[in-house]
Amino acid sequence: MFPDNYLELRGMIDPAGDGHGLKPFLKIREGLMGVALGTVGADVSHDSLAADGLNPNPVKSLTRDFELSEGTVPVSFRLCFLPEEMVPGLMSVVICQHLTPEILRQPEWFDHPNGARGVHSMTGIVRDPVGTAKALARLFDNVTSSEERTQILLPDSIILELISETAYSERYCNLSFSPPLTAPSLVSVSLKVDDLDRTEKVLRQRGVLYFRNESLVVAPEECCGAAIEFIESARK
Repeated sequence: MFPDNYLELRGMIDPAGDGHGLKPFLKIREGLMGVALGTVGADVSHDSLAADGLNPNPVKSLTRDFELSEGTVPVSFRLCFLPEEMVPGLMSVVICQHLTPEILRQPEWFDHPNGARGVHSMTGIVRDPVGTAKALARLFDNVTSSEERTQILLPDSIILELISETAYSERYCNLSFSPPLTAPSLVSVSLKVDDLDRTEKVLRQRGVLYFRNESLVVAPEECCGAAIEFIESARK
């Protein structure tokens, strides 16, 4: 949990269900399976996309039981899931309006021993970065592309980057994914830290497998099939 974003760990509780797509995903691999985009109004976002000729799924309400030390409390959301053909390369995408953010955003949960203080970016692989950029430009304002990569800059300065399989092989040559990744797949999430040396010390003390160049990258076998990268970033 971070002040402005978070990573959600998902698991199966009811073996008879599909876990909102998690069960079929796990038949193939573990790892990153999607992106949640924040909104101040899920219905407004839905209507805006529909007015642009897109086809978002109907908005749904969701309430979950959330466990706190003092007991279980309900947390509520308004959600709009986007069909995968609308968001090539980003896998499962939901537009999420938090109705009870104060329950999830508790300051004591923002302090992590490894120094992580927020999401910097997420990277995936696609077969056609240029075609992907054209499709995603209907949803996002700040989209740039080349033959090797598409980059989306979100309003909170988080970067979504979708790269070619060639660029993926060059960048992640030190990593081994099992089973091997094929496009489209989400590969890694990058987290901001103030001091890479501090982060490295924590990883080393805890026996975490990683490699270091300009950043620290933790191997997928340590992260349930995803690569996690720590990037030294000036605090804003």
